[in-house]
Amino acid sequence: MKTVLTTVGTSLIDGCEKLSSSHETYLESPFSDNNEKRNENIKKALRDCIEADPCKSCAEMKSLIKIQEKENTKLEVILITTDTVSSNICAELISEYFRGHHT
Repeated sequence: MKTVLTTVGTSLIDGCEKLSSSHETYLESPFSDNNEKRNENIKKALRDCIEADPCKSCAEMKSLIKIQEKENTKLEVILITTDTVSSNICAELISEYFRGHHT
């Protein structure tokens, strides 16, 4: 098993065409403004983007999948987020994907 430490940006959100521009201000707000009910619609759209093509959904997914394939081993991934709603949502969904697909 290899350990990978990586920051989480917002390329998942930036590349997901299913999100409306009305989410932008909320997503950049501090994590203390987190609203789980509002997050569910955003998470659904982002999950759809990930499932459609994990490698194309965001830079973090592409890199982690490539590392796992190259190393041919399980990865322990430590995701470092910023203090924004967007970064935390992205980290949650990346983690969720790998727990379900690459265990």
